[in-house]
Amino acid sequence: MPPGERVVATELDAKLKNANGIEAELIGREIGAATIPLDGGMAHDGTRRTVKWTDPVRTVSDVFVRLSCRKAGGCANQSSSTKAYLEVFDVDLTVNDFRPPSVTASGTVWGWAGSGDWRRGSAPLGGGALDDGSGIARIWARVNGVALDLGDIACSGARPEFAVSSRPCPSPVERTATVNTTRAPFTEGHNLIAICAADFAGSAVNANQACTANRSLWIDNLPPTEPIGLKPADGDGWRAENRFELTWSNPSGQGSPIDGGRYRILDPGTDEELDGGELETAKAGELGPLTMPGPGEYDVEVRLRDAAGNLGRPARTTVRFDDRPPGDVAPEPPSGWVSADELPLRQVIGKAASGGPSGVRGYALAVSRSAPAAPCPSGLCLEPELALTGGVDDRTGLIPGLADGSHWVSAVAASGAGVASENPGSTLVKVDRSAPSVRLEGAPTGWVNRPVTVTASAADSGSGMVPQSGDDGQPVTVIEAQDHAPYAVSGPTASFTVTTEGVSRVRYWARDLAGNSNDGEPGPEGSFHPPAGEAVVRIDTEPPRLAFDGSRDANDPELIRAKVEDDGSGVGSATISWRRVGSGSRFTPLPTTAADGWFEARIPSDDLAPGSYEIRAEASDRAGNVGEGILKEDGSPMLLELPVKQRLTLKAGFGPRLRPGAKVGPKARASLSGRLTAAGSGISGAPLAIVEDFGIGARPGQRITQAVSDGTGRFAVRLKPGPSRRISVLYAGTRLRSRVVSRPLTLRARSRVSLRISPSRLRNGGWAKMKGRVARRGALMPARGKLVAIQYFDPARAKWRPVEVLRTNRRGGFRYRYRFRTIASAQRIIFRAVSLAEAGWPYLASTSRRRSVIVYPRR
Repeated sequence: MPPGERVVATELDAKLKNANGIEAELIGREIGAATIPLDGGMAHDGTRRTVKWTDPVRTVSDVFVRLSCRKAGGCANQSSSTKAYLEVFDVDLTVNDFRPPSVTASGTVWGWAGSGDWRRGSAPLGGGALDDGSGIARIWARVNGVALDLGDIACSGARPEFAVSSRPCPSPVERTATVNTTRAPFTEGHNLIAICAADFAGSAVNANQACTANRSLWIDNLPPTEPIGLKPADGDGWRAENRFELTWSNPSGQGSPIDGGRYRILDPGTDEELDGGELETAKAGELGPLTMPGPGEYDVEVRLRDAAGNLGRPARTTVRFDDRPPGDVAPEPPSGWVSADELPLRQVIGKAASGGPSGVRGYALAVSRSAPAAPCPSGLCLEPELALTGGVDDRTGLIPGLADGSHWVSAVAASGAGVASENPGSTLVKVDRSAPSVRLEGAPTGWVNRPVTVTASAADSGSGMVPQSGDDGQPVTVIEAQDHAPYAVSGPTASFTVTTEGVSRVRYWARDLAGNSNDGEPGPEGSFHPPAGEAVVRIDTEPPRLAFDGSRDANDPELIRAKVEDDGSGVGSATISWRRVGSGSRFTPLPTTAADGWFEARIPSDDLAPGSYEIRAEASDRAGNVGEGILKEDGSPMLLELPVKQRLTLKAGFGPRLRPGAKVGPKARASLSGRLTAAGSGISGAPLAIVEDFGIGARPGQRITQAVSDGTGRFAVRLKPGPSRRISVLYAGTRLRSRVVSRPLTLRARSRVSLRISPSRLRNGGWAKMKGRVARRGALMPARGKLVAIQYFDPARAKWRPVEVLRTNRRGGFRYRYRFRTIASAQRIIFRAVSLAEAGWPYLASTSRRRSVIVYPRR
């Protein structure tokens, strides 16, 4: 059998006879020369039988029917005996062709699929196949899973369901067919294509098939739609530069991408093609630059071509070209100075003549200070440079932002393509937009009691305040006093006298040569002139009117009230004063306050002696007029009899008899008591202040203790320890009771001094160590220390005699060493320390406890 084929079943119709040592055999040979009996081991006796064998595992490559000698010496069919033989009537073999054919592809369409490019239309597609077994029975193209036959194959050895030869079909085979990609099974867009072949088998299901690898084929047979939004890149207006670029958006929903196209430049009236060309790429939607044949309007047609080569529908747009300038123009000059009310300046421009097909689109203006300037320096007027865009007759433009001073205004006309006039025209404009400054002199800052003359002086650094010929302005200075007609003077100065009593408002303003004014009146377009200057003249020649309140407040007998009124400038200040009746002395002013139209003061009755007093009120208004009064509202003199409050008595002292002075030790608390009475009756619940003023060197310098009298008017306090002091008891009084202070009291205190001596026993010639401390509670220690004396008691004279005077340290401590030299017999010697009185020490002289030392003579 050919390579790749194996026998898997046999069916033989035969007669086999074994004889004479000769054996009839029906065998198959496996790969490797092994044999397989195909007869199933039956006896061969010459009977005609049909023998079947099948084994899908142990296949054979050859089938033999033969006679074989089994004797060692050889075998022979003798004429005289039964002969061995074989007779085959029919052989039926079932062969397995397990090798599929090999397949190749060819043709234009197959090349398209290998390129990855987009394709369209009809083209050849072919394939070839080779099979070493049963041969090629069929070859076809598989497109998107659908079979497309490439041509018939004639198999001469093939019969329905069997073959009459071992290779019933030819091999190799080549077939080619022309396929149309606009028809099924091809589709628009992506397609999968492969070439397939099948060898021969009893049924197509059992045939071996093989295919090439799939290739992607991109098909697009639909032309693109027209470009979307085809237009000139810089707009469809007139252009002065003969260089046009077009833009558009490529349509969506295409099969293959847009990668080129064609364009044509057409006469819009006749559709005659004037120029054209290919688009190298249209992916970005751009074309250009294109040049037009000359000034005028043109249509540009664009058709898109996709990657498959389809040329789409056309789209058109219009381009306009004009590089010819219009005629020269010039701005009309203004009449005189230009004021703020004339701004923005309404500048009129001469009419321009058209120079090209685009006509006159508008006018451009330029403003410069030193010399005329070209409105469109490049020769082309860009959109921001155009002041007027309404055509040839729109010739009045507004120039905003002109500052004070001279300006050159230049103008050109612009064509529809923006080409400027060749020669700009210019005129000089003088601008003064600042109102004059006006100063008013003579207006007082407050009220006055005389007529007032005011003078307004105007100054202007622009057009000025002097009339000039050839200008339409008239300078003027104006003063408007309230209730008077405006007073206007030509020029920079005006004066006016105000005599009206009361408050008069004065407005003053000026108008310069250009027409600027600071009168505060409405200007153009809802604006307002700067506000006029204003001043207020206040004239009052009448003094205030005064009268005392005749009624007295029973709960506040010291209160004095005066009514002060002024109808003009108003009351500025008022003072209430007093003096003793008949004394002839000056009046003594009292602190006076204003309250609800009244002026009030309190007479210090606690500080004045009983008697009759006259009261006067003096007031001035804000204009300087002064008035005074000594009468009540009923016309009677304002007199006051003192006292007006209840008189009290305050007694205080130490001990039961209320002594004015006392001495206390360093830790003693002195008892202070007393009584507050009125006409002998005690005042209960009265708040009292015990004021302790300490001497120099004390800390703090003063101490105040509060106390309250009991039901009989009595009070008592225990004073805290401290330095020597002076004491007073104060009752502040009320509006009905007088203030009272007790007589001064003195409390003298002694400080505490300590002394220690060691040893307490010693012999003559030995040293005694003494140390101690001076307490300084509530006192500042002197800078050099406190003076302390060490004393001993002399029994012979019965008096204390000094040993040493020394100073303590800053903390009050002291030390001293004393040596005994003259002791001949045993003695007890007594010592003490004395804190001496001195300036700046707020305590009395004080002594320590006595300390004794027993001294023995030497042995």
